[in-house]
Amino acid sequence: MIRAWIRAHRLVAGAILALTMIGIATGLHLSTSEGLAGAHPSPMAPSTPAPEPVLPSRAPDTHEDKSAPDPTPSDFARHVADLLFTWDTTTDDRDAIVEQILAVADPTGVETPGLVTDLEAYLPDEAWWNQLRQYRAAQWFDIETAAVPEEWTDAETRGETDGLPPGATAVTVSGTLHRAGDVAGELQSASADMALTVFVACTEDGCAVLRLGAPGEVLDRERLL
Repeated sequence: MIRAWIRAHRLVAGAILALTMIGIATGLHLSTSEGLAGAHPSPMAPSTPAPEPVLPSRAPDTHEDKSAPDPTPSDFARHVADLLFTWDTTTDDRDAIVEQILAVADPTGVETPGLVTDLEAYLPDEAWWNQLRQYRAAQWFDIETAAVPEEWTDAETRGETDGLPPGATAVTVSGTLHRAGDVAGELQSASADMALTVFVACTEDGCAVLRLGAPGEVLDRERLL
C-alpha cells in the first residue's frame, strides 16, 4: 500500500552523493554509492592482518530519546535510520540488524515483505559483509535533521494519503554517512551526504516503520505538485 503511494507520487533521485573510491584496490569497498546499489565485493583478498587502527567514534544523535514512551514520528525515524546506517562488522551481525528493524515493523504484517526488500537495498549482502569484516569496516550516520517534508503535508491536505495505515507519516532524515576500515594497517575513511525518507505509522499504541524510500530517492516538492 505504501509502495503504491510512493510510485504514484514519483519519488525522485535525491541527496546521496558518491563517495571517494577508497580501498578499492584491496577490496574494502568503502564507496556508499556502490554499497547501496548492492555491489558485490572484490574477489581480491586483504593483505596480511596488521595492528588494528583506531576507528573514529561516531557522534551520538543527541536529538533521539530512545527512552521516551511516546516518540514523535521524527524521533522514531531517526531511530530507524540509526539502526540501518550505524554498524560495525567486527561486532555486529547483518541479520541482527534486519531483525532489530523488523521488530518495529508494521504490526499487521502487510508492509513487512516490502520492508524486507527495502532493507536488502541498503545493507551489504552476506558475502560483502564478510568481506568488509576482514577490513574491520564500520559505518555510522551523523543525523542533522529529521522532519516531515512539506510534500507529505501537502499530499495530506489534498486527501492523497487517505487509505494509508492510521498515523502514516513520511519523515526525511538527513545527515552525513561515514565509513571507515583498516586497509593494510592504515585507517581509510570516506563520507557522503545522505538523505532517507522513512515511512512510519505512529498511533497511541506506538510507532512502527512501514517502508523505506529507495536509495537516492526522497520526496521532492517540484515533482509532487
